[in-house]
Amino acid sequence: MALRSVADGVWAVDFAFKLLGVQVGLRTTVLGTDDGGVVVLAPAKLEPADLDAIRALGPVRAVIAPNAFHHLFLRRAAEAFPDARVLAAAGVAEKQPELRIHATLGTPEAATLGGFGEAIEAVTLDGARKASETVFFHRPSRTLVATDSVFHIVKSEDLWTRTFLRMNAAYGAPAASRIFRSSIDDRKRFRASIDRALEWDTERIHMAHGELIETGGRDVLARTYAWLK
Repeated sequence: MALRSVADGVWAVDFAFKLLGVQVGLRTTVLGTDDGGVVVLAPAKLEPADLDAIRALGPVRAVIAPNAFHHLFLRRAAEAFPDARVLAAAGVAEKQPELRIHATLGTPEAATLGGFGEAIEAVTLDGARKASETVFFHRPSRTLVATDSVFHIVKSEDLWTRTFLRMNAAYGAPAASRIFRSSIDDRKRFRASIDRALEWDTERIHMAHGELIETGGRDVLARTYAWLK
């Protein structure tokens, strides 16, 4: 699917994607910075037309792998946008040894090199080392961008997809899947990270897998992690 505008300063490209035969879909999100540039979050297999459309938005300040799993097409994006900084979750450098990563998410260097300015804030979800996810808040549009920490697959025509996602408590409503929950190794630190994200005045949630949540995003995030005390 082509690049589309979903809010002021927020764009998305959606892809068909299967994992273990499960149709989870995949989304790349592009956020505008306050200096006229953009950052590309969770780059998937962007086609030439997608790359041209992103370039037309403004200078690409950064390409970002927001967690330790969404990095397969990071090198492709880095080569397509050679002037952009490459930011990645902890652990990605070991998986992509030939790629120059300018900063690891969750460090002061990442915030500086990302060119986020006042428009974008980030919270790294501490206490989940396997996933090592950072969520982002686009202040002008009140949009939170998650990767795997929030699923929102509400319907599927595929029986195996429905079955698998139900088994993982990730079908029919916004959810933290059982697979993602299993990555949490320090509940107290992770809860504190979620609480920091809940300080944002979030209206929308855009995630890598599932339908976009366009209203009430902060309440959705609070309900999604209400189980985590």
